Parts: sequence; C-alpha cells; structure tokens
Amino acid sequence: MRVWKKNSVKYVNNGKRCSKNELGAIKQTIPSKRFYGTLKTFDGTTKQIPLTEDRKTSESLLRRLQSEADHKRSIGYTVQDDKRNKPLTDVLDEYIVYLTAKGNSEEYIRLCESRLRKLFFGGSKKDKMDKTNKTIRRTTKSASRDKTDKTDKTNQRSKENGQKDKTDKTIKRLNDLNVNEVRSSLQQMNLLGISTGTINHYVRAVKCFTGWLLRERYLTSDPFIGLRGQNSKADRRKVRRPITDDEFKRLVSDTQKVCKCYRGNDWHFRSSDRIMLYRLAISTGLRAKEIASLTIHDFDLTTKTVRCKASNTKNGEEAVLPLSDSLCVHLRTYIDQLKTDKLFPGSWAEKRMGGKLLKRDLKRAGIPYETKTGSLDFHSLRYTFISNLAKGNVHPAKAQRLARHSTIALTMDVYTQLDINDLRSAVDVLPTI
Repeated sequence: MRVWKKNSVKYVNNGKRCSKNELGAIKQTIPSKRFYGTLKTFDGTTKQIPLTEDRKTSESLLRRLQSEADHKRSIGYTVQDDKRNKPLTDVLDEYIVYLTAKGNSEEYIRLCESRLRKLFFGGSKKDKMDKTNKTIRRTTKSASRDKTDKTDKTNQRSKENGQKDKTDKTIKRLNDLNVNEVRSSLQQMNLLGISTGTINHYVRAVKCFTGWLLRERYLTSDPFIGLRGQNSKADRRKVRRPITDDEFKRLVSDTQKVCKCYRGNDWHFRSSDRIMLYRLAISTGLRAKEIASLTIHDFDLTTKTVRCKASNTKNGEEAVLPLSDSLCVHLRTYIDQLKTDKLFPGSWAEKRMGGKLLKRDLKRAGIPYETKTGSLDFHSLRYTFISNLAKGNVHPAKAQRLARHSTIALTMDVYTQLDINDLRSAVDVLPTI
C-alpha cells in the first residue's frame, strides 16, 4: 500500500517568510514529518489518515488498519455499531459540550456530569483526581524511604503497570450501559441514607442523557426506558416553611439594633445591607443568584419595576417584576448611599452565604431556625413571597407569572403553604346549613 509525505510550500526572502508575489521571493517545498495513506473505511468512504515518521512502519500500520476495516465491512459493521462502541467517557464529554452550547449554567453542567459519572463509573472526575493525587503522594513518600534508586524505579514501574491494567479493565463503552447496574447504584445510595428527592435528580440526569443519545442517533432504543423516579413526598428530608410577619418584623428590628458586619474576600454585609437583602427577597421572590446579579440600572423606581437579565435567571428568560410601594421607598434610600453599581457585589451567592447570614440573624433575634413545620433558609423567603400571594387571594395565574414557574402545579403544590387559620377562613364563606 502506498504511503507518502505531504508537501507544504512557502516563499522566503532573505531568510524571512514573504508573499508569493514579492520581488526576490524563493519557493521552498517542505515535506511533512509524518507519512500519510488512503484508507477505505468499513462504510465505503475513503479518507487520508496520518501515520508514523518511518515508511516501513507506516506501510505496516496502514495494512493493519485496512484489514480491520475490511473485516468490519465483511461482517456488516455499520456506523451505528461504530457509535455504540465509542468509549463512554468520550460520549459524556460530547454531552457536556452540548449542555454548554445550550446555555445551561456552570453549576447545572457540573451537577449533571458528576451524577452521570457517579452512576456509570462510581465517581466524578474530581474524585478520581483526588484518588490519583493521594496515590502519587503515597508513592513519593514510600520512594523517599527506600534504600536504592533501582528499587524505587522498579516499584514505581510495577505500580504504573498495575494502574494501567486497572484502567484498561474499567474502560466502558456505550454498548455497556446497563439499567441493572444503574438501579443497583441507586439502591446503594438509598441504603447510604441519600434522600429519594436526590435520587430522583440522578434518574432525571440519566433520562436527559439517554434522550440526547437517541436524538444524536447514538442509540436506536432507550436502555433506561423502565427506569422511574420514586415518590419524593414519602421521604422528604428538608421541608421549608414561610417566615411569619411577626418573625420578619422582629428579624428586621433586631438586625438594625446590632451593628454587625460580615466580610469575605470580595463581599461584605452590614446590617443595612442584610436588611435590604431580606426585604428584596421576600417582596420579589428573586433567588439569591438573581439578586447577586442586580445593579442599580436594573431598577426603574419611576415605573416601580426590576429587570433581571435572561443570563442570570433560572429558566433562561428575562424577568420584569413589579415592586411594591413600601419596597420602593426602602430602595431609594438604599441606592442613594451605594458607592458601586452592583447592589450586593461579590461571590456571596456562589458560596451560599445568604442562608448562613440569615441563620445568624435569626439566632440573634431569637427566631428558631427549625420547627415542626419546617426550616428557615434563604430560599424560604421565596416560599414566603408566594405563600403571601395565596393568602392575599391573588389569582393562581398571576402568582405563577410572579413566581416564574413553568407550571401552575409547582406554584400551588410546592411553594404555597397555608396554615389552618387560612383554611378556616375559606370554610367560613360556606352557606349556613
């Protein structure tokens, strides 16, 4: 089989590269370092492939590749078979690229990748890197205690060969996806005490991944079609509760009395900052990361609206929300004393400091963080916002628009919490019998 070297042409003048039409330009033909050959693949197409830098080894390599392609063609090997035999790690990398191009947040992509790798390989990339680093540190310490350099090299080579053998055995291909292995992994997670709601997140990650595989023609049928989530209501570990009006008033008044400032590397919250943060969350239903993205230019106190850009919202859509009169009064005073465009600058939302700050202020005000009805974290302020809409007899369609939920069932079932007094007032409107 014929192999050849590719030639690239360049023009030089006085040792420097120049254009073809320049006066005094000399043409130089430079052969490639590697040899190339033409391969007829199993599906009948031809393509040029790079080989080695030696002619004989290139010819033998091309003959071996051609014989493998001929064998695949003789047994009816198809493009679909080639996709199914692709390493699962490579397919997962392509899926991550797809999620990134789709515009998903970094945190969502990181969670999806870690969940899929944990189910398919028993851990994420980070876990494997941590294990590798620990192995390297142990190897380095043991090598320093050995007597001779020869013994060190022998032990190190044996360990490296052992690690290569292990990785070769654990290489998975797309064809190796097995619903029973995933089910057993989910059962082990359940035995370890992981909640049903978290396990359902893993199930959804797998279903989204297989849906993408079907759309990209990697698979012709769904191997996880029988995989279903469980009833998370029967095993709900964290239940949030809305903060009452009296508790919120006490929270604001006690936080004002104590001039306590909390600081981080790129953020700080004085008492006035935290009060404004809590007021904004409970009056608009904005999430912590959405509030962290707001600038003073996002507020229009004339029309009493706040605009949150699509890149910062959870659903990827721009949100324009109305502001109450009382909140506008507090915002005018607060914005006038700001020295930066950002309302709450820094990485406090990424580090989930909103809930920690609220927990400290609740403790100082004597408000219990956890009760029989649920716990109070920063997201509970969003719960309170939606529950207050229901208590104020706001139409469910309007409440859904303000909460920016995809379905009205999510607004009514999950986020709306009414106590027995609210239900009793509804019963009182019934006619007397």
